[in-house]
Amino acid sequence: MSGNTVSIIIPAFNAKAFVGRAINSALEQSLPPFEVIVVDDCSNDGTREWLRIFSDGHPNVKILALPQNGGPSAARNVGIEAAQGDWVAILDADDAFASDRLKNLVSFAQQTDSDLVADDLAYYDAAAEAVVGRGLGETGAAFTGAVTLKDFLVHNLADDNGMDWGLLKPMFKRSMLLEQGIRYAENIKHGEDFRLVVDLLLAGRRFHIFPEPFYLYTQRYGTQSRRPSGLTRTTIAYGKMKDAVNELALDPRICHDPKLVQLLRLRAKGLSRHDDAQYIATALRNGDCLGLIKKVANDTGFFPFMCAQLGRAIRRRLYAGYSFLRIFLVVIFITFGLESVAYAATKATHRPIYWGVNDSGLDFGHGDIPWKNFAIPNPSYYLAHGVTLVRIPFQIARLQPTPDGPLAPAIVRDLQMIITKDQAAGAITVLDPHGYGFFDVDGQPQDILKNCGAASDYLNFIWQVARTFKGDDIALGLMNEPHTGNDVEYAKIWNAAIAAVRRAGFHGVVLVPHAHWETAADISPATPYQGQINDPDKNWVLEVHSYLDPDGSGTYKQPVASTDIGAKRLAGVIAWSRQTGIRVFLGETGGPADPASLAALKTMYTEIKSAPDVFWGIALWGGGAWWKPNYPMRLDPINGVDRPQFTALEKAMDH
Repeated sequence: MSGNTVSIIIPAFNAKAFVGRAINSALEQSLPPFEVIVVDDCSNDGTREWLRIFSDGHPNVKILALPQNGGPSAARNVGIEAAQGDWVAILDADDAFASDRLKNLVSFAQQTDSDLVADDLAYYDAAAEAVVGRGLGETGAAFTGAVTLKDFLVHNLADDNGMDWGLLKPMFKRSMLLEQGIRYAENIKHGEDFRLVVDLLLAGRRFHIFPEPFYLYTQRYGTQSRRPSGLTRTTIAYGKMKDAVNELALDPRICHDPKLVQLLRLRAKGLSRHDDAQYIATALRNGDCLGLIKKVANDTGFFPFMCAQLGRAIRRRLYAGYSFLRIFLVVIFITFGLESVAYAATKATHRPIYWGVNDSGLDFGHGDIPWKNFAIPNPSYYLAHGVTLVRIPFQIARLQPTPDGPLAPAIVRDLQMIITKDQAAGAITVLDPHGYGFFDVDGQPQDILKNCGAASDYLNFIWQVARTFKGDDIALGLMNEPHTGNDVEYAKIWNAAIAAVRRAGFHGVVLVPHAHWETAADISPATPYQGQINDPDKNWVLEVHSYLDPDGSGTYKQPVASTDIGAKRLAGVIAWSRQTGIRVFLGETGGPADPASLAALKTMYTEIKSAPDVFWGIALWGGGAWWKPNYPMRLDPINGVDRPQFTALEKAMDH
């Protein structure tokens, strides 16, 4: 062969009405294809019979028939295995090639010595039979040089800020696919092009983008005609795409690079919003107001997003020239829906409670503490049992060894891996600086209020943490158990820290500690929390701790006095929370496995479950496989046997 022959692969499922357009655009190339392989994915609309008749008059059109439906990835892989050309170009059955596409891409690939190349997309309005725009626009035209994995992920954030490069349709060097053994992931039915390009870039392959559009990408809904395309396209499963991206972030080739993991996490968040938007659009079409109410009840953050989407729906109808009557009916529906959903949001405030554990390992190991130096937490056991929160205590100096210096890359990677694993399981991570109100300055612990230098170093530290993890689904603790000052004094530091955190771009929940070891029993309507907290995002929660032994220390040198002690110690803070509207996080609690302690824990869980308007979450102490078996509050299994304290928590979560 000459090195420039191309096999065009067209996967087809129930495409009888339109696949002829795709095939003809392939046959009419100025650089004729070596072959056109159409893979019928077990269609049931007569596509296979139509293809056989069509191919009789076209000897270089080959028809492959799959015995059962496998999805687009499986169909493409079958075509790749059968291909004989130097290059493989994928064409979807409802799209088309401009006549010079192969000629331009083959020439461009040879000039750039590429293993895969792609061109811009030309958006095609099928109802108007016209090209109505392009995907990359000036951004694509301005991009030169080989595309790195970081470049590719930066342009795949699913944030509506430009076209996702994962929509591009690359042409691949066939020998490269054979050498690498890389194919489309057959367990992925949406976003398969994105995943294949990621795999090839991870393998070190060269990718360039041609700045002109020669791939005619059919719009589902024409921007010019304002009509559906009429071509068969399945609804994009954004939720499954999000799950696949979260799984990719755990890939050993990626998970040790915080930047790549962060970009994937941002993509997952964008896909989640697309999933929400699709849900809203479907609910509007079906008049499913009850579905929207249930959605808000399970996710109060969904409500403001939904309001914005509904506003856009009205504007689109005005722009499209809908009659006054139709717009009026839409407004009536939306008004009714908003009132119903707002009521549901009020009833479901702060539901559900996050239930989880403290996963130790990064918090101890200095001085005379008699445990191992440190261990990397692994929350897999707890996630498999359904926890929705994992609190990670860590020594401040372990994450930032030098005051005002950079964060330790290895610990950042470890935390990123934990966060990714948590999110993949649907859990939130709490990052908890375990400092007790102190900050290491030149190796010596300094009170963050009494030492100005320590306060400055602390603010730098918390800003760096927020900046590093701002794209992740975390809650950020400000300090564990400060105890030498009072809440009025500490609030000055916490407000400065919150301001720094928000400037860094972190907009998640901030956990503000109560002074005096965060003791929950200190707070009640009669003795309220005294700190005046100013958060521009109004997204902070007060963290308190409450153990069950007589002195509340959690050392359990003396047994639990009564089975209702946990509930009693939370009664005051519950009343205060309901009076002020400030939510509470029970960041540490727990007890041994003796019957009295277990009974007290269960009674306390019942009290917490009865107050979803109060409790943002609860984290049981102490998880982490490195705790000794005789540690009274150990949560990890011993010799494969689950600990009763964790079993009690698990039952509380399930009911």
